Amino acid sequence: AVAAFTARRELSTPLHHGAPLATLLASACAGALYALGVSLENAAFAGGIAIMCALIAETDRRHFLIPDPLVLALLGLAALAPFAPAWPVQLIGAAIGGGLLLAVRQGYHAVRGADGLGLGDVKLAAAIGALLGPHSALIVIGVAALATAALLLRQTQIQSALSLRTAPF
Repeated sequence: AVAAFTARRELSTPLHHGAPLATLLASACAGALYALGVSLENAAFAGGIAIMCALIAETDRRHFLIPDPLVLALLGLAALAPFAPAWPVQLIGAAIGGGLLLAVRQGYHAVRGADGLGLGDVKLAAAIGALLGPHSALIVIGVAALATAALLLRQTQIQSALSLRTAPF
C-alpha cells in the first residue's frame, strides 16, 4: 500500500500501473530467492525491500527526493525482517549509516556553504544501516559513493568541466 501510494504521489504513476509493476518486482525477487533456496519468509521480506528500494531509487533519480513514507516502510521491514541483525546491532547500524552521511552533509555545507546531500539520504542510510548492520552498511555506502563519483566524473568528461552537475546518491 505504501509503495502504490508513493508511486502515485511522487512518480505520477496511476495506481493501476504502479501496483501491478510493484507486485511483479516483488514476486520476481521473492521467486528468484526462493528458487535459490531462501526460505519463503525471507524471500517475501526481500521482495518488499526490493519494491521500496526500487521506488526510492526512481523517485531520487527523477526528483532528487527520497520520500519519507518509503524510508519509514523500509525501516519497518528492517525491524521485522527475520534475516536482519538483532535490534542492538540494528541501532548501531542505523547510527553509523545515518551518522556518516550526516557528517558528510554537514562537512560539505561547512566547506561549500550549500547543501550537497539532503536529509533524505541521511535517513535512508540510517534505514539501510538498521537493515544490514554496521559492517554491511559501510560497504553499501562506500559502493554508492564510488558509483556517484564515477557518474559525476563521466558527466564532467562529457560536458564542460566548469559546470556543476548533480547526481542522486
